[in-house]
Amino acid sequence: MSELHVVRPFVPDVARCMVHFNAVMRLLLDRDTTAADLYLTGVKADDGEQVYATVMRMLAAAHDES
Repeated sequence: MSELHVVRPFVPDVARCMVHFNAVMRLLLDRDTTAADLYLTGVKADDGEQVYATVMRMLAAAHDES
């Protein structure tokens, strides 16, 4: 009999994503886009593509609401 393997979807650590989101928003409010870009590059390298993508979606949603 074959076994069924259930793959759980990636759910990023919400607290970690919020920390990154808040840090980038502070940099953007200070109009320091270069530092914000470097910070996001670090997020992608240190925390992975999924966390980076989640933070980017959060930033896009915040931009759409303003």
